Amino acid sequence: MSSGIDVNSKVLEAYNALQLQHNYKYVIFKLSDDLKQIEVETTKKNYDGFAWKDFTDQLPPCDVRYAVVDFHFNKKSDGAKQEKVIFVHWAPDNAPIKRKMLIASSKDALKRKLEGLSLEVQANDMSDLLEEEIIAKLDRT
Repeated sequence: MSSGIDVNSKVLEAYNALQLQHNYKYVIFKLSDDLKQIEVETTKKNYDGFAWKDFTDQLPPCDVRYAVVDFHFNKKSDGAKQEKVIFVHWAPDNAPIKRKMLIASSKDALKRKLEGLSLEVQANDMSDLLEEEIIAKLDRT
């Protein structure tokens, strides 16, 4: 990666379990404590009754994260049920600057390893993660 941060092999395993096998509803990735790799922090088993807030509540208010979400929605145009994998780049304004720089410079290299992403959402606060806005963006894809 351009930042010198590696991707832990468990990241791709968890992503494939979400994207190919639909085992997870979301996977959250974090920078390791030594800032040398991206690793899996949280996985959430796929289940009925999932609410978007279940995911957003897991994002720390003062630190950076990446996440992939198996996002289900109904298209506004025709009501058709859709399922898309979205990539979230979470960098809240009050996160440490060094960590925001590291996560920003590692993002594209990580995304290249995660095939099949439908949408990237850059979020600096919870208002960037409104479910209605994400559905509107996906409706345009």
